[in-house]
Amino acid sequence: MKPRYWMSLTPLFLIGLAALIACGGHSAWSRAWRVVALAGWVGLSFLGLRELWSPRSAKEDWRGAAAWISAYVGPGDGALFFAEYIRFPFFHYYRKPLDHRAFAHPIPDRSAAEGTLNALGLERYETLWYIRAHADWADPQDWVDQVLRSRYPVRMEIFPEKIRIRAYAIRWQRADLPPEARPTAVALPGGWFLWGLQHAGGRGVRPRSWGVFPPTRQLHLVLYWQRASTGGPEVRLRAALMDREGHIRVEALPPRDGLISRQPPSRWPAGPIIADDRDLFLPEDLPSGRYYLAVWIEGSDGASVPQTVDEIDVLP
Repeated sequence: MKPRYWMSLTPLFLIGLAALIACGGHSAWSRAWRVVALAGWVGLSFLGLRELWSPRSAKEDWRGAAAWISAYVGPGDGALFFAEYIRFPFFHYYRKPLDHRAFAHPIPDRSAAEGTLNALGLERYETLWYIRAHADWADPQDWVDQVLRSRYPVRMEIFPEKIRIRAYAIRWQRADLPPEARPTAVALPGGWFLWGLQHAGGRGVRPRSWGVFPPTRQLHLVLYWQRASTGGPEVRLRAALMDREGHIRVEALPPRDGLISRQPPSRWPAGPIIADDRDLFLPEDLPSGRYYLAVWIEGSDGASVPQTVDEIDVLP
């Protein structure tokens, strides 16, 4: 039996302990038995409580889920909760305004998922945060996610303990930078501009003592691009963490089914600002220290010189 389940035995143990104390006499043997019973009770409770309240024993990490979304949510975003009742523990920790929808009925097939999503009016949002937990009984085939993926690019996906969160770009073209982005104004060859970026690593990226949430040393990055004109050859927009010698240590990769895979940069329109989501997964053996976030462009005629746009500290 796992230690966290010992807590269910504690009431019975206390009743037995009380009975022993009540029935015991005042002899030396009785006093010794009380000491042994008390020591056993303390030891059992210590093991059970220590394991019960550790992050590894948590049913869901709603604190971590709320913290992650709070770091990246925009004023025009919305959330979709499935199953419906998980919104209550989420909003216990989440403090920002967030419009949301929720449902809990079974989703037997794709048409049911499409009908449910169509009725929720999700097109009003810029980004949809789909938060799923306790829903395997209602949607074992994950039809809701399949429909969302077919409609919108994936911005990011994260997995707090026993929770799944995916963000979908309902609108990935913008007229200007969002208020939470940091301006950069970097010009690259071919009429490309990086007007801003956003990440949550301003105070450094530190591995967590518990491997619960977020994934160890994961840093999400949003790059806000603009192109001056359409046409031209296919290009790759790249971003990476570099060391002081200019060596690439970690490349920022787009998520599966993200914007880059659905709409390559050569097909982006000229004029609007495009939100490009990437993830930096820092390996465990990456030495701590200061690294430099750089961007550059690659085309058929070669690559441009990487330009540093930020500094990020990797903490021990």
